[in-house]
Amino acid sequence: MSASHFRFLFKKTTGQPFAKYLLNLRLEKANRLLIESDVSVSEISEQVGFASPAHFSRAFRDRFRVSPSQ
Repeated sequence: MSASHFRFLFKKTTGQPFAKYLLNLRLEKANRLLIESDVSVSEISEQVGFASPAHFSRAFRDRFRVSPSQ
């Protein structure tokens, strides 16, 4: 299956693009880790697949309306 066909089928099935779905999964996992553990924000950002803590912080703030450190 080609990548474009996968993206088409995924969006048709779930109603959202795969990239947005994956971002939301990562952010939900990060939110749980921030609540349930004492791991630093930068370590969590790496654990959930973000290349940089700054990008993670922006995405987290956009999704949850608070910074990860809060």
